[in-house]
Amino acid sequence: MACKTACAATSNERGAAAVEAVLIYGVVLAIVLMSVHFGLLYNASLAVDDAAGEALEELADRDGDAVQARAVAALILDGDGTVKTWAMPLAQRTEDTATVTVTGTSSAVLPGLPTEVSRTVSGPVERFVSEADR
Repeated sequence: MACKTACAATSNERGAAAVEAVLIYGVVLAIVLMSVHFGLLYNASLAVDDAAGEALEELADRDGDAVQARAVAALILDGDGTVKTWAMPLAQRTEDTATVTVTGTSSAVLPGLPTEVSRTVSGPVERFVSEADR
């Protein structure tokens, strides 16, 4: 008689461990995939940042131009494969400053999360200053 009440309590919980394991597995899998996604996004951000800095350095050179700056960015971004697609919509040089914008897209692990990265850098343009003008 005592077994009937004890056995009845456990028969209502049949399969609960499997449901809990599936729920915990889903949450852990989502956290791992989000970590991988944001790691790829961070890596693409570093590559775009490096390309923008190097392109600015080339554009700000005394005889630099936008074509040379784009070629330098292409060497960096096409070589490592961390950025799927990229563009350099802005490579502008004035008399005093140079500005470069590089945008890119990282790989998507989970849909709906951000994949776009962008970096805009500005700096002074190198120029020759004679001794008399100093």
